[in-house]
Amino acid sequence: MRAGSLRYRATLQQPTQTRGASGEAVETFVNVATRACGLVMASGTEADTNGLQRQAEARYVVRMRYDSTVGAATAKWRILISGRTFHIVAPPDNVGNRNRELRFQCREYVN
Repeated sequence: MRAGSLRYRATLQQPTQTRGASGEAVETFVNVATRACGLVMASGTEADTNGLQRQAEARYVVRMRYDSTVGAATAKWRILISGRTFHIVAPPDNVGNRNRELRFQCREYVN
């Protein structure tokens, strides 16, 4: 993996449950790690939601160096890059099981 292709800074966030002012459970996200990453668009689609409006979705591949903390990510986590939110679709792929590169399949919802 070449360092030049890792031109973005990504913050991985994990969901956590907290209590709101009236005691209800509220899901918030906690920063887990910030790493250099590469970002490549894979595809894009547009679909109807409830028949009232259209929702655009773009799929991306986020690449970063292997790290056991980052490798523990699940589909409930998300990645923030340059103010944009990417939702992880599946656990990261440890490319070739060599503990050198992780690839995340992500989606971004565009209004």
